[in-house]
Amino acid sequence: FARHWIRDGHAGFDALARLSQPVIAVLNGHCLGGGLELAACADYRIAESHARIGLPETGLGITPGWSGTQRTARRFGTQLIRRMSLFGEVYSADEALRLSLVDKVVGKGDGLAAAEQLAAIVAGRSATATELAKMLINAAEGEERERVLDAFAGRIAAGSDDLRAGLAAFREKGLRSRD
Repeated sequence: FARHWIRDGHAGFDALARLSQPVIAVLNGHCLGGGLELAACADYRIAESHARIGLPETGLGITPGWSGTQRTARRFGTQLIRRMSLFGEVYSADEALRLSLVDKVVGKGDGLAAAEQLAAIVAGRSATATELAKMLINAAEGEERERVLDAFAGRIAAGSDDLRAGLAAFREKGLRSRD
């Protein structure tokens, strides 16, 4: 049972991390153990102000599973994961922001609206270029480089409708600041 549970958990988390679209996670409350492992699959993490983040498994006599020591170390750095996993450190949302465990902190109940704003920004960008950028970033993190680079080669956007539309829009209005 345990072997299947772990294998299936890894497969699900890997599938989420490999989605071609950017994944935005909202951390609302405790994000401990499997919650942090799931959040590590996301490309952007928004924590509500009351969130608590950590990997407490060794205090329970188990080790982090579902990439708790692998993907989290690639995303957040091995020393930070050591502190959470080996010494039980748990961080507030503000501490997590300072440590780059999350990308943004919002008030309690404001996470979904913040995620929807980010999703709207992503939706206004080239789907092809966004997918390719995500593939290359995943390759830089060591996610099956050959698979990612093969997929990238198959999706070269040169001459695509997205490229033509993007260049036309740029010529028309220029590059504007987000502010």
